[in-house]
Amino acid sequence: MADSKIALITAASRGIGAGCARSMAADGWSLVLMSRSDACDALAAELGATAVRGSIDCAKDLERAVAGTVDQHGRLDAVVANCGHLPVGDLLSLTDEQWHYALDMVQLSVMRLARIAVPAMRRTGGGSITCISGAAAREVMPAYPMSTVFRAGLRAFVSLAAREWAPDVRVNAVLP
Repeated sequence: MADSKIALITAASRGIGAGCARSMAADGWSLVLMSRSDACDALAAELGATAVRGSIDCAKDLERAVAGTVDQHGRLDAVVANCGHLPVGDLLSLTDEQWHYALDMVQLSVMRLARIAVPAMRRTGGGSITCISGAAAREVMPAYPMSTVFRAGLRAFVSLAAREWAPDVRVNAVLP
């Protein structure tokens, strides 16, 4: 697959991330899968991909994943920025630590990843970033206050980034 496009998928061990990985592998992409879970190793083996153990809330792990992708494949064509579930509860019960965790997972992970990935993509002609967000980005969902707050912020970031980095790097969000 020397001519295939190269993608990095975060939180790729199960759920939507694993589904994206399976779909992209079936379409001929070469993949680097990042996750904290050892389930990522099994999925990578199944798909002929590379597994990178790390967390999206750790800047050094993101740097290592992008650098490893570029070192191994010579380029990075796409990023699927996915994250796991956030804490839920009523507004007054959620702690500062939970709010910081949600900020790191939903917004800062994408911002950090973009700062690393966009220059790598531009060096080889461009690419795309797809953020997996959620319906809470466009409507208030009282059962999911952290998703409501931070996915709305992610939506704004995606809009800003899409305008600033076009046409060489496309940025989109999907809202399952």
